Amino acid sequence: MSKRGVAIWLSWVLLIAFMVLLSTFMYNWITGYTESSAERIKTTYAEESCSRTAIEIAGCQKAEILNITISNKGNLRVDQVIFRLYDLYDNIESKEKDILVKAGKTKELELLKQGVIQRLESIPVLIKDGKRTVCRDKMHTLENITSC
Repeated sequence: MSKRGVAIWLSWVLLIAFMVLLSTFMYNWITGYTESSAERIKTTYAEESCSRTAIEIAGCQKAEILNITISNKGNLRVDQVIFRLYDLYDNIESKEKDILVKAGKTKELELLKQGVIQRLESIPVLIKDGKRTVCRDKMHTLENITSC
């Protein structure tokens, strides 16, 4: 085979390698772009859902139990609630409770606690199609919890 024939084959191999490299670069760029667009859509869904969510809490405490009444004042059901319990020294204890509170309904529950709780924060969590949306901006705080 002549040197000229090898040069032609080598140029074709280099051209195909360049096209594969360019295709890989374009594929990664398009995949990243679509994933970021999908994240933006999920965030919009979360903001819209959370805007239609509202909970109120009331409660009192016994020696080791915190009695809580949760009222759903929003239009969507609340599937979980994240509780943050602050004691007298501002130590934080977090608890998640799977509690289904339909729109316009009220539920009561008991939380185990340690010490005297000074403040209680509750954050509603929505679950739809396996996606968990934590509505941090809809947190409700209960201050100066009395004894039962």
